[in-house]
Amino acid sequence: MRISATCAAVGAFLLGASVLPAQSVVTEPVGFTTLTVNAKPGSGRGFTYLSVNMFRPTAYRAVVPVGGVSVVGGNTVLTFPANSFTLNQFAGTANANFLELNSGAATVNTVAQNGLLVDVVSNDTSTITLAGDISAAITAGTTTVRIRPHWTLGTLFGTTNTAGFLAGTSGTADLVSILNPVNGAFSNYYYSAATSRWQTGLSTISNDVVVRPDAGVLIERKLTSAFSFTVTGEVKLGPTEVVITGGGASGNFTIAPNPYPLASMSLANSGLFTNSVATGVKSGTSGTADLVSLFNSGSGGFTNYYYSSANNRWQVGLSTDASAVTIPEGAAVLVLRRAGNSSFTWFVPQPAMNL
Repeated sequence: MRISATCAAVGAFLLGASVLPAQSVVTEPVGFTTLTVNAKPGSGRGFTYLSVNMFRPTAYRAVVPVGGVSVVGGNTVLTFPANSFTLNQFAGTANANFLELNSGAATVNTVAQNGLLVDVVSNDTSTITLAGDISAAITAGTTTVRIRPHWTLGTLFGTTNTAGFLAGTSGTADLVSILNPVNGAFSNYYYSAATSRWQTGLSTISNDVVVRPDAGVLIERKLTSAFSFTVTGEVKLGPTEVVITGGGASGNFTIAPNPYPLASMSLANSGLFTNSVATGVKSGTSGTADLVSLFNSGSGGFTNYYYSSANNRWQVGLSTDASAVTIPEGAAVLVLRRAGNSSFTWFVPQPAMNL
């Protein structure tokens, strides 16, 4: 049993034209992917570390105008021509959106920060307010921004559970768990058979809970049968920002996605190791280095990889070269950041695509 995903029908399609003066006509490669949730073994618990590798369609795309960057109350505000948007077009209940930067730079892990993702807080008819200050990463007149809606439990898996999860109670249904890497706690969601909706706990409605593009999810299957579901959307181009949370006092975990519908990303070309602990995983031995772990649903265990400081390569165990090991499509990896190491931003490089 394994996580599997197949991307098909990828092509350049016209997704739509604006009815507003400054909103762009957007052409992106689109298609669909089939994601599989593995069966529960005959005994024990059945887990899948899943990565959603399609994005919802771009809602707006433009170059940031000259003079269009400011900071208000610690948040970056981008200003576009008058009447570019409708009020709260990209914010509000059930309408969470995020913004992606594309500076035009050719490399990753640069000051340009291609692929940086940040949530939209609010917008009026000409300005967009972002969550935090990313003004240093934006060059007015050059940087292109894309705004996309977030996936939610309802839009990704269906408000009527079209994906096919086992419905039930919090104790009997399949669980979709989202990790808070800061405190190491999971929030658990399920499709309620009694109320026909996604929820958490006994009664909290969760259809609009965001499934972030920069984080994988953990699924616990309660049946001894696998199932697959289809996700239709855009293929993400360019690098993608994933924040690997710092180790704190005792180490910390991040469920990091492969955001592309391909399995061609090897550990060697993943960009996870940069030769600097400030921008990538810490090298060392199997006991001291940061770990990148792939889950095997058949055995119920992890295979742990690390960057060997002695051999200058990715390894598993004491001496086995793991440089060519790939992160499966549709899969998320578990990254252990050792104690004392700060957070870093992994700019996941786009693999080669035949679009």
